[in-house]
Amino acid sequence: MNNHWAREFAEYLASAGITIGVTPTEYGPDLLMKRGDYILMLYRAAGEPEVSEIVSFNDVPEDMYYAEAIAWAKEVGIAGGLEDSNFEPQSPLSRQQAFTFTYRALSILGKQFTSGTAEDLEAFPDADQVGDYAVVPIATLIRLGIVEGSNGMLIPNNTMTRAQMAKVITMVLQMA
Repeated sequence: MNNHWAREFAEYLASAGITIGVTPTEYGPDLLMKRGDYILMLYRAAGEPEVSEIVSFNDVPEDMYYAEAIAWAKEVGIAGGLEDSNFEPQSPLSRQQAFTFTYRALSILGKQFTSGTAEDLEAFPDADQVGDYAVVPIATLIRLGIVEGSNGMLIPNNTMTRAQMAKVITMVLQMA
């Protein structure tokens, strides 16, 4: 993480007990996030609240390290299933999926906000690539200054990296 743009964000999350490195000495900022791992970070950010039952989606075994986090996310409305009541926790997490999960977590994390609109996306040439389900979530995070884009683009279908995750979750936690 020396000289990496996300160093401060990763250090903040590590000091808060939200994330750990991929090894005792490496964070892995450019590694890609998986859906289950991102939900785990949001769950830790929420203080690891108790869940009524660990069972959540057909493809989330109860003994997986992220099972309780995904059950919580389903219970509070952050995570919905994909096809066939599956969550696909090991699948790569797109940026728009991450932003949608984050948006849904804002109130749960005690954050006050006004939702954005499609107009908030107009400055980005690739706004037409944003899925309908993600327009308001991404617009809201842009309005809040959490999402700024990458080189003037939203790149909503790209996979989120650990560095990007660290920035987004840190920015949410540091909101007034």
